[in-house]
Amino acid sequence: MIQGTPEFFSCTKKLHNTLQGETVDLTDEEKAIYEQVTFENSMRLHIDDCDAVIVHDPQSLPLVAHLREADSRWIWQCHVDLSSPHPGVWNYLRRFVEQYDAAVFSLPEYARDIAIDQRFITPAINPFSAKNRELSDDEITECLAHYRIPTDRPLVAQVSRFDPWKDPAGVIEAVRRAREQVDWAWS
Repeated sequence: MIQGTPEFFSCTKKLHNTLQGETVDLTDEEKAIYEQVTFENSMRLHIDDCDAVIVHDPQSLPLVAHLREADSRWIWQCHVDLSSPHPGVWNYLRRFVEQYDAAVFSLPEYARDIAIDQRFITPAINPFSAKNRELSDDEITECLAHYRIPTDRPLVAQVSRFDPWKDPAGVIEAVRRAREQVDWAWS
């Protein structure tokens, strides 16, 4: 797990968004924070005797610059939509990406013109993960009560970050269309 300051996580959120096409620049100060906190994290990590190191998404991308071992393979796994990244930010991050042995993307459309091997693996959910286990009726009732979610009418949920790339407007439109088809009691 990467540790960091609020400023670091603000930078990494910005990186994530600009890789998906948001058109804002990363300042020199933000780059310095990003690289410094990543360096500090590298001092806490021990990767001796690893056959491979897999780094997920842009948050910890620069680790390779500090921890690269000749005997281990470094793989950058990125699920972010890279089909139209902000050019300035992509060029900045590319210098870290190309220190890896390979990059793994979710879709061929996310491929980039880079000097390392690229592979594509469709995302999947691990049904055996503890957070994907089936909840009992009592657990569901307790969770809904804790968040004061009414149970006497239909429930629509979006389980993701609330940002443009997760299409919250699409969820709202789906609810609007459903209301036209189903007689819901609204308060």
